[in-house]
Amino acid sequence: MKQYSFCAFFFALLLLFSGELVAQSAGKAANANKKNAPVPHTVKASSFGFNADDATECLQKAINSGARELIVDYTGKDYIISKTIRLASDQKVILDKGVIIRAKPGAFKWPARPMFYIVNRRNVTVEGRKNSAIINIRKLYRDPKLYPQSEHRHTFLVIGTENLTFRNLVLKESGGDAIDLQGTDPKNSYNKNILIENVLFDGSMRLGLGIGSVENVIVRNCRFINADGTPPAGGIDIEPNKPFERLVNILVENCVFENNTGSAFSYAPSKLDSTSRLDNCILRSCTFKNNGEDLYIHPYYKVTAASKPAGGSFLVDKCRLEGRIQFRDSVKNTQIIFRDTVFATHKKMKQYIFSFSNDTPHEFLLGNVRFENCRIENKALTPVIFNFITKGRTRLAPGAFSGTLTENKNGKTLQVDLEKISRDARAYFERFAPCIPAAPPEKKDLLLPEKGTPFTAPPAKNIMPFRGGEFLQYAEKGKKMTIRAITYRNGYDSSISLSLCGPDGNVLYKKNIVPGMEDTISFVPEKTGIYTVKTKSFNSVAIIGQKGSGWSVTRERFALLQPDGRLYFTVPAGVKKFTLGFDASPKQNIVIYNASGKKVMQKEIEKLDILELTRQNAQKEEIWSIEIRKASWSVNVRLYSPLTGLVSPDPALLLKKKK
Repeated sequence: MKQYSFCAFFFALLLLFSGELVAQSAGKAANANKKNAPVPHTVKASSFGFNADDATECLQKAINSGARELIVDYTGKDYIISKTIRLASDQKVILDKGVIIRAKPGAFKWPARPMFYIVNRRNVTVEGRKNSAIINIRKLYRDPKLYPQSEHRHTFLVIGTENLTFRNLVLKESGGDAIDLQGTDPKNSYNKNILIENVLFDGSMRLGLGIGSVENVIVRNCRFINADGTPPAGGIDIEPNKPFERLVNILVENCVFENNTGSAFSYAPSKLDSTSRLDNCILRSCTFKNNGEDLYIHPYYKVTAASKPAGGSFLVDKCRLEGRIQFRDSVKNTQIIFRDTVFATHKKMKQYIFSFSNDTPHEFLLGNVRFENCRIENKALTPVIFNFITKGRTRLAPGAFSGTLTENKNGKTLQVDLEKISRDARAYFERFAPCIPAAPPEKKDLLLPEKGTPFTAPPAKNIMPFRGGEFLQYAEKGKKMTIRAITYRNGYDSSISLSLCGPDGNVLYKKNIVPGMEDTISFVPEKTGIYTVKTKSFNSVAIIGQKGSGWSVTRERFALLQPDGRLYFTVPAGVKKFTLGFDASPKQNIVIYNASGKKVMQKEIEKLDILELTRQNAQKEEIWSIEIRKASWSVNVRLYSPLTGLVSPDPALLLKKKK
């Protein structure tokens, strides 16, 4: 769920850490010169030279004073900071009544620069008093004309720290996470003994609280509201990056999660394995309201014969949830328990409560979920409580769902038949067992157009934007080629990565495009062959190529965002029966046309379903099409063998396999 690679982020942290070592050395030298000077127990920040235009130096000097207690006192004006402030060990920082600390507009240009940095510290407290707050500048960070796009301009970045308290604070408009607790390497692999209480996390671009690697954490009496911008755009995300990190003894209690556009609470220890420490994560007495989804549970994803998942447990106790709970990928060896919890539906919630899906090509065992005295308050939901989405290799674990779950609907209390739900899910999964995904085409196996073919691009009538993949384009040596890339903003700030590779795989062109903009790739090929345009983004892009092109269906699906038009594919000669797979969010009407343009099937799709099609004459190769009209969000298209993993928005452009 993180947009930037761990390696890039780690490098950024390494640069910060280097700066921290320099700051430590300078601090030691200064202390050596003043070792005979008395250290005051309490100091006021303004006494170190408050400057209303930029109070960075004032605050840093106050912290470096060595005082046990630092009061950031009210001066009548905000404390404006332009550089990262590094906190000290054995110090309590108090924001006095009415104090506001703000990030300076135009500062923090570097993509991973936090407002405050706490690394390898001990015994640190940051505490607020009435009407005090720390305010970042999320709105400015989201403007690509002003700032390079990033999700890591956190308010507090914490690494390798022990005995840390955040209390009675307002943290607003973070450019990433308001607080991020990370472990970057085996030597600084986790934070220990963390208390976060009575904190308002408001309007973070990515998260209120990111938990990467910790031991003994209590988060209580906090509010996580209005997160919006970069996925997961939520309240708390428990998500390590490497197996050497850990998640031990995490308690989140008496908290409110409201109006977050993404996943309000994510439990995603998917990067841990059997060598990791993972145990005892509890979400207790919390309330969820009006979020994109309430819980996102992603315990493990590398499910292969040799994989060794970390295990652990996740308990949701005495909570009230009013949104969807999303289980992604396997829950093998991980016990998920809901105890004394209420799942309440509302008028805007027209779909299921529990969704189970897998998103990789491995075989999965879904389940291992227990309900203990839980109930559904159903006021607006269709009878679908459990939803299952699969790629064809999903299986249900023995005893997948157990315990007691009741449904209160229309004044009646009914027992939810968990055994029947399991039986129906197994039958659903069995439908996909024979479906083998169509393999992405090998370039050497593609039939190339005749040399001298005119390369006039058709108008972009079909708008079929996709969310990342490979676009193949035939080009002749010495003949200028032009490819258009039309990008779309689908609710995310992240740019769209676009690169052009030659027939031998070498990168010829690379660029990040701001969503909503258009780019044109013009080049004169040095070789004749298949060129590849690679794209990657949370947003989407439509590629307009020329004759001899097509999209390669990779990762077993073709992910479209807000498509409107037709998608063409080839049915090889000799193939009489074939299968297509679709899933959509929300429901979408899918229409299939044969080679003559006749409608042969129409169906409304939501969760993954397969359409089995038959043609009367299988002697010739034919081009069929899929129609999707004005989808409001995502549609995933799956081609199954013996079809070719290649599609196009125009039949005249479609590359084909050699016969």
